[in-house]
Amino acid sequence: MERQGYAMNPEEVRKKLNNMLVTYKRIKDRAKSTGEERVSWEYYTKMDEIFGGSGVGTAPPGTVVATPLFAPAPAPAPAPAPAPAPAPAPAAPTPAPAAAPAARRPSAPPARPSTVRATRRPASQASDFLESFQHHAERRTAALESMVRPDLERWRRVKERRRRAFERRLLGTLTNISTSLRQLVAGQEEIITLLSTK
Repeated sequence: MERQGYAMNPEEVRKKLNNMLVTYKRIKDRAKSTGEERVSWEYYTKMDEIFGGSGVGTAPPGTVVATPLFAPAPAPAPAPAPAPAPAPAPAAPTPAPAAAPAARRPSAPPARPSTVRATRRPASQASDFLESFQHHAERRTAALESMVRPDLERWRRVKERRRRAFERRLLGTLTNISTSLRQLVAGQEEIITLLSTK
């Protein structure tokens, strides 16, 4: 990113991505609940292309979903190799790099000692990061569920008490109806007996 004119550290990139995911989820959930199809967020289409099939923003209401708050601590960087002897200066001047387009926010890269070199992380570190990311998300989900679970248990007990109270009222009402029907039948039999004797 520095070669493209962006001076952002990994923490800033992580925060930006998390903020964009939150915005995407909020818009997707709102569109799903209201049926609204017009979205004015400029990054929605790209985010939907990337995350649309992954289930982000599609959890049913009441589902506890966790996203990690913090990325795992990076592994210590290996000691830098000593700088090679400087090469002789070229005879012809090198062309200046092209200016970044106006849409980008170029900024001056931070001053670094000459011995520090930017290196790419190997694929194994990326997979380790993803595994750690998923593990942390699972731990957060478990923690959130443990905080929500007592409320769910209390809600289930209240619901069960209400169901039992409803069944008692229903049984009492059915008993009253049965008694009334017996009395009605007894009255009808008495009327039939009186009418048949005349």
